[in-house]
Amino acid sequence: MPKYAPLIKLSNCQKLGANVVLHGSPTLADGLAIPQVGANAFEIAHELVDLAVTVTEEQIAIAILRLVESENALCSCFAAATLIQTS
Repeated sequence: MPKYAPLIKLSNCQKLGANVVLHGSPTLADGLAIPQVGANAFEIAHELVDLAVTVTEEQIAIAILRLVESENALCSCFAAATLIQTS
Protein backbone atom coordinates (compact mmCIF):
# COMPACT_ATOMS: atom_id res chain seq x y z
CA MET A 1 0.00 0.00 0.00
CA PRO A 2 1.10 3.60 -0.35
CA LYS A 3 2.93 4.97 2.70
CA TYR A 4 0.03 7.36 3.23
CA ALA A 5 -2.78 4.81 2.94
CA PRO A 6 -5.69 5.61 5.27
CA LEU A 7 -5.22 4.14 8.74
CA ILE A 8 -8.61 2.43 8.62
CA LYS A 9 -7.71 0.69 5.36
CA LEU A 10 -4.38 -0.44 6.78
CA SER A 11 -5.85 -1.75 10.04
CA ASN A 12 -8.76 -3.52 8.33
CA CYS A 13 -6.40 -5.33 5.97
CA GLN A 14 -4.22 -6.38 8.90
CA LYS A 15 -7.27 -7.60 10.84
CA LEU A 16 -8.11 -9.80 7.86
CA GLY A 17 -4.62 -11.34 8.04
CA ALA A 18 -2.81 -9.35 5.35
CA ASN A 19 0.89 -8.71 5.65
CA VAL A 20 0.83 -5.03 4.68
CA VAL A 21 3.95 -3.54 3.12
CA LEU A 22 4.01 0.24 2.85
CA HIS A 23 5.83 1.57 -0.18
CA GLY A 24 6.02 4.69 -2.33
CA SER A 25 5.11 8.26 -1.53
CA PRO A 26 1.84 9.37 -3.25
CA THR A 27 0.55 12.55 -1.71
CA LEU A 28 -2.33 12.60 0.76
CA ALA A 29 -4.35 15.24 -1.02
CA ASP A 30 -3.63 15.06 -4.74
CA GLY A 31 -6.93 16.77 -5.50
CA LEU A 32 -5.92 19.80 -3.45
CA ALA A 33 -2.57 20.13 -5.20
CA ILE A 34 -3.73 22.22 -8.12
CA PRO A 35 -1.84 25.11 -9.74
CA GLN A 36 -4.94 27.31 -10.06
CA VAL A 37 -8.60 27.30 -9.04
CA GLY A 38 -10.95 26.67 -11.95
CA ALA A 39 -12.93 29.61 -13.30
CA ASN A 40 -16.32 28.14 -12.33
CA ALA A 41 -15.22 27.29 -8.79
CA PHE A 42 -13.71 30.75 -8.38
CA GLU A 43 -16.88 32.45 -9.62
CA ILE A 44 -19.01 30.52 -7.14
CA ALA A 45 -16.71 30.89 -4.12
CA HIS A 46 -14.77 34.16 -4.45
CA GLU A 47 -17.24 36.23 -2.42
CA LEU A 48 -17.46 33.58 0.31
CA VAL A 49 -13.75 32.87 0.85
CA ASP A 50 -11.80 35.16 3.17
CA LEU A 51 -8.43 33.42 3.05
CA ALA A 52 -6.70 30.60 1.19
CA VAL A 53 -3.56 29.03 2.63
CA THR A 54 -1.07 26.38 1.59
CA VAL A 55 -0.63 23.44 3.97
CA THR A 56 1.91 20.64 4.02
CA GLU A 57 1.40 16.90 3.79
CA GLU A 58 2.67 16.65 7.37
CA GLN A 59 0.07 19.15 8.61
CA ILE A 60 -2.70 17.17 6.91
CA ALA A 61 -1.46 13.88 8.39
CA ILE A 62 -1.29 15.40 11.89
CA ALA A 63 -4.80 16.84 11.53
CA ILE A 64 -6.14 13.39 10.61
CA LEU A 65 -4.30 11.81 13.54
CA ARG A 66 -5.58 14.42 16.02
CA LEU A 67 -9.15 13.86 14.84
CA VAL A 68 -8.80 10.10 15.27
CA GLU A 69 -7.24 10.51 18.73
CA SER A 70 -9.63 13.14 20.09
CA GLU A 71 -12.93 12.25 18.40
CA ASN A 72 -12.46 8.62 17.33
CA ALA A 73 -13.40 9.82 13.87
CA LEU A 74 -11.68 9.43 10.54
CA CYS A 75 -12.07 11.98 7.80
CA SER A 76 -10.73 12.50 4.33
CA CYS A 77 -7.55 14.45 3.75
CA PHE A 78 -9.66 17.20 2.19
CA ALA A 79 -11.72 17.62 5.35
CA ALA A 80 -8.61 17.42 7.55
CA ALA A 81 -7.02 20.27 5.62
CA THR A 82 -9.82 22.54 6.84
CA LEU A 83 -8.93 21.78 10.47
CA ILE A 84 -5.35 23.06 10.27
CA GLN A 85 -4.77 26.18 12.30
CA THR A 86 -2.66 28.86 10.68
CA SER A 87 -0.80 31.62 12.43
